Amino acid sequence: MYKRRKGDVQEEKGRCSGGERDMFRRRKGDLQEENGGFTGGKREMYRRRKGNLQEEKGRFTGGEREILRRRKGDVQGEKGRCSGGKKEMFRERRETINILLK
Repeated sequence: MYKRRKGDVQEEKGRCSGGERDMFRRRKGDLQEENGGFTGGKREMYRRRKGNLQEEKGRFTGGEREILRRRKGDVQGEKGRCSGGKKEMFRERRETINILLK
């Protein structure tokens, strides 16, 4: 983790690609997404640096969050996007439980 904090962000296989450094710099605010703003990708990068599950190609996409949140027991759509639909599904599951309890 020390090397990762110094900016030497690595993939699970121990390789340091330009994409990893690009993501690290983007997290510090030097680079931005194409639309000029910070999106959920920033959080995905941070979570991956902390040792959570990764995509096979070492990129931070919605799928990364999908894996993480699925491990926490949350329910999402197949595309792994973080939207209101995910919370809606979660609420829907709780409402179903409440209906059954009534």
